[in-house]
Amino acid sequence: MLNPFKYKVSMKYKDNQFPRGTVTSAELSRDINRLTKDRPQDVSQRQNRQRGSFPDVLPPALRLFVEETNIALGIPEDYLSAAILFAASAAIGNTVLLKIKEGSVHRANIFLILIGNPNINKSGALDLALQPIQKQDEKAFEVFQAEMASFDEAEGGQKLVLKKYLLSDTTPEALAATHMENLRGVAIYRDEVSGWFKSFNQYNKGAEQEMWLQIWSGKPIDVTRKTSAPIYIRRPFVSVAGTIQPSVIEEITKDNRASNGFFDRLLFAWPDNLEKPLWQDKEMPTGLLNQYADGINRLLTLTFDKEGKPTYMRPEREAKARLFHFFNEQNKPLCDNADNELLQGLHGKFDLHTLRLALLLQALWYAFEDSPINKLQSSTVERAIELAEYFRAQSLKVFDRLHNASPVEKLPADHRRVYEALPGEFLTGDGVKIAQKMGMSERSFKRFLTTAVFERFARGKWGKRYE
Repeated sequence: MLNPFKYKVSMKYKDNQFPRGTVTSAELSRDINRLTKDRPQDVSQRQNRQRGSFPDVLPPALRLFVEETNIALGIPEDYLSAAILFAASAAIGNTVLLKIKEGSVHRANIFLILIGNPNINKSGALDLALQPIQKQDEKAFEVFQAEMASFDEAEGGQKLVLKKYLLSDTTPEALAATHMENLRGVAIYRDEVSGWFKSFNQYNKGAEQEMWLQIWSGKPIDVTRKTSAPIYIRRPFVSVAGTIQPSVIEEITKDNRASNGFFDRLLFAWPDNLEKPLWQDKEMPTGLLNQYADGINRLLTLTFDKEGKPTYMRPEREAKARLFHFFNEQNKPLCDNADNELLQGLHGKFDLHTLRLALLLQALWYAFEDSPINKLQSSTVERAIELAEYFRAQSLKVFDRLHNASPVEKLPADHRRVYEALPGEFLTGDGVKIAQKMGMSERSFKRFLTTAVFERFARGKWGKRYE
């Protein structure tokens, strides 16, 4: 069957030409090269991209979308690629489940955190990836408002329901109530995910964090309060994504989250050596934006059957064999030989991470390449394993920062540069001059001196605690 969203384009470029129809990825690329005069002819203008970045696992149309977005908008490719996975998760919800065998059924919900310094477009990646779903919510709200204007409960009108996909800041009760109106599932996007962590246990110490552990695992949501009707959701689906800066990354493991399994449930994207992107006079091809929206909208059109049951995706024989080999021959030894229990927990969750990533990738290849939605293909499993190893490396990077890094390594990048430029011992005035040459104000430097990486010898005389 022809995929109605496969490379169907209607792009309006500077010369007002409109290529139409179903084309291959190569033809699409040639159209963009021909019609967008200012498109770079090589990858030299792609920003913030380095060896070892996000693996080549997305469908061709999405890879082109990610590359063009990097050029036109300066969004790092790792961030947008990971954000697309989150958008796919939010769009699919409970409508498609991966069934490995009886008793082994898996959903595609993920907890994703994009890590990086300020002003490098972390939020821009999630904003762009979620645009089609945000527009769906906006349309639903417009319909809801129109219906409310003519609603008369006294005349026996049916209770109106606003079905939402995306939430930002919510309490456990509000989350459960929203999810009850949309059993397909919901997604939470917190621009600063540290606020999510800080909200845990705000009203009931210990309970909310435990609730999130259970939600990730697909355990039922049971909310009973004296002031409202009870809510019970047998098969919850909640994905979460947000951003955080390295300087506050320790928030992730506070309140026992390093040892209670919470950290192990997170996926991270933390590319190396990112800088604030350059503004470039490049336009994002409208056709690629429309094509991306079409693909995500195709996932949004997935539904339950007449009996309210999801589509079950089942692995091909070779796909299942490859998964079991990965679990038993690659991931199990990492767990068994881990240096400590924390690393054992980290590696252990990558069986489940890999299955969820496989489901998401198969769904994206369905949306953009017309691959089957009810079958997990061997090629997808290979991509999922490669992607899982990418996320494992990111988790280990975060783990190393949290547990092995020195106080100097944990400093924000600008503070670390100033620290490394200072001599072992220095006078306050000399330190101020060095800091100012590197863009740090006198006031900020003097505040920096009060931190634990410096030692005060006498009035106006300081020394570095670490070399």
